[in-house]
Amino acid sequence: MSFDRRKNAAQWFFDNVYKDEAIRPRAYQPPEKLPSLLRTARSLENKPGLYWQSRESVFLKQAKLLAGYEDEYSFSGNVVRYYPTYESLSDQELRGYFSWRTKLRRGDIQKTSLSFVFLHIYELINQIGVASPEEGYGRLQTLRRDYGALDDSVLPYLDRWMVHYVVYYGLDPHLLEDLPRVRFDRSIAILESPDSTTEEIASAVATLSPKWLGRSRFYAANKADMDEVISRVMRRTVRHYDGCKRGFGEQFFGTIGTFDVRLFDT
Repeated sequence: MSFDRRKNAAQWFFDNVYKDEAIRPRAYQPPEKLPSLLRTARSLENKPGLYWQSRESVFLKQAKLLAGYEDEYSFSGNVVRYYPTYESLSDQELRGYFSWRTKLRRGDIQKTSLSFVFLHIYELINQIGVASPEEGYGRLQTLRRDYGALDDSVLPYLDRWMVHYVVYYGLDPHLLEDLPRVRFDRSIAILESPDSTTEEIASAVATLSPKWLGRSRFYAANKADMDEVISRVMRRTVRHYDGCKRGFGEQFFGTIGTFDVRLFDT
């Protein structure tokens, strides 16, 4: 035996611990075969050297082809894609999306990746799976109400795009009455109108500053008296600014102007 302690330790390791082991071959798992309709949709995508179609045109062709497609596929991954299209999803993610959409259309609303929700919104904006713009708007309303309760991060986008949807398809403007942006603007007009009732003014103030009134115990215990006081104060405030260079609305909420709007931006 050597007198070198390190050499002895290394020899003991190789004699007693280290053993040669054969590398076990992995079992071959062939890739899953896509259903025929999805394979047809994949064939519409741009291939290397043929990038002559826009992402939007490819998406629309595929969406029309797959408008009625249904799937039942177990998928649990989290998908993160900016401006998602079918082309941007892997085969497993694509089947996962259509399985989620199938359940959604049957009334089974489940929380999923935000990219899947945006993809479905893009479909509705382009009239995929609906017979008319009115039906499409109804689907967007349902999605806003039911899925927004599961994940409110989608609401800022939906609220904006639903306004654009009504404008783009020339629908009745009254459809927008319950959207937050419209309620906000209408509340300012109510405060500035001399014909507004106490109830209307109190409701407008609650819309413009919901957290302030909602967390006040005193307001909750004295609602009728507080609404009367608020309405009187607001009327006096508005009258005061009527004599100023800038009126009440312009002073506190900005100047009314005309601007170019790009529909369905972002």
